[in-house]
Amino acid sequence: MAKIDFPFLPQPEPVRSLLLAASDVLGQLNETSRQVLLDALKPFERITTQVVESPEHPVCKQCGSALVRGYCVDSTCLYSDWTQDIPRELPERYSAKDVEALTGRAKRIRVRAEVHSDDRAMEVVVDDVAAWFEEARPEDVLALDAHDWGGCEAADDVALFFARQGIAGMHDENPALAALFAYVRGRRSMGFECQVDAGQAMAWLRRWRPMLALAIQCQVHGVKFSRATVKDTSGQPVERWSWTCDHVITQGGLYVTLDDAARQAAVVLGLRQTPRAGASSD
Repeated sequence: MAKIDFPFLPQPEPVRSLLLAASDVLGQLNETSRQVLLDALKPFERITTQVVESPEHPVCKQCGSALVRGYCVDSTCLYSDWTQDIPRELPERYSAKDVEALTGRAKRIRVRAEVHSDDRAMEVVVDDVAAWFEEARPEDVLALDAHDWGGCEAADDVALFFARQGIAGMHDENPALAALFAYVRGRRSMGFECQVDAGQAMAWLRRWRPMLALAIQCQVHGVKFSRATVKDTSGQPVERWSWTCDHVITQGGLYVTLDDAARQAAVVLGLRQTPRAGASSD
């Protein structure tokens, strides 16, 4: 159960909530409905223009919906799974594997997460939290796995990451998640929990951070990784990784990266190593 004051979240603002909801759905409306909604927002024209029509927030070339981190927010649009530089005809005619081979671009791998208040009065499904995994420290991802992908500080940070992103850029915010945080903040002793889909998370890690996926595979087999500050031969403080395992006689030494520690642990345990691709773990 996470309890937090959410100092970075603004106080509830009906106008802001309306604009957020409007920016999410404008691209999915026909012209008549779109104009009706825009007319209703005329009193807030200056803000509306900033949120809906700002050049900092491009729209999908296929359906006109907003783009978040390069993907269309309309889940029915093919560009919700592919970046805008992929010709429309390719996903329509070929398999994802063939499109990836032809373009060198990877189909989006979603990592869903469920966030709920302690009393479960509010529950929100976040469609894709992969952005957190792009920036997360290796030890935080390892901790998330060690706690069954939810109910821990690392899982809380997944949800809070998107709250912070929402403040930085209104288009990136999940209005339902913002509402959940406002609900929690307004009640004493109320917290929230986040649960990440483990299978989807591992699929994403195997593609984009494969050595971290290997470290998790080692962790499943009883390996414990840790990072600590030690002194090098010149007496200068440096960070090094190590690993231990209760049922293995040969233990690891000190390693510069988690990649090196995971690779050695996998060799000792006789585990099949993930092919090296994508970004490193660290």
